[in-house]
This record gives sequence, structure tokens and C-alpha cells, in this order.
Amino acid sequence: MKNKRGQELLLKHILYMIFIVFILAAMIYFASNIAKGEAIRKNVVAKRIALLLDAAEPKTTIAISNETFVKKEENKIIAGKENPFSYSFFNPFIVNFVTKEKIIEIEKKER
Repeated sequence: MKNKRGQELLLKHILYMIFIVFILAAMIYFASNIAKGEAIRKNVVAKRIALLLDAAEPKTTIAISNETFVKKEENKIIAGKENPFSYSFFNPFIVNFVTKEKIIEIEKKER
């Protein structure tokens, strides 16, 4: 008969080591994302644009010089393609957003 108890113990240790490596890889991934600041950058970009739109008057043109993907949906600014962050704005005027040129134009509402 072979020693089955030793094989079970070895298998348990191997599975435990694989689990530890997986946890360490996940921690390194999240730490690198935080170090890059990608999530925070999206939050800041969306909030800054929304605050600019809140303070803007009619006939204002805002040019965005940022490499972060930004788009407008109804009364929200959405920053980022992966895991996007949105921030609402409350401007009573018409807001036209040209995505390719990254230009925002504010116009007066027609009555």
C-alpha cells in the first residue's frame, strides 16, 4: 500500500499556495490601478466639467484638453469607457457637446 496520507497533505498545500498566489495577484492589480490614479482622474474630470457647466452662461464655449473619454447624456457628464463615472449638472440652458473635438457649447433656451 502507498502512503495516501502524504499525498492528501501535499495536495492541500499545493491548493493553499495557488490560493495565496491568486490573492497576491489580485492585490497587486488593485494597487497598480490605484497608483495610476485612473479611477480618481475620471471622478475629478466629470466633476470639474459638471461644475463648469453649472456656472456657465449662454454663448459660452468650453474646450476640454484631457485624454479621458467624456460624453454627455441628458443632464449627466460621463467620464471613462471602462467603469465610467457620471456626475450630474443642473444648467437651465441648452448644452451641446461635440465629442470628437471635445467642445461644449451653452446656448440660451428658446421659449
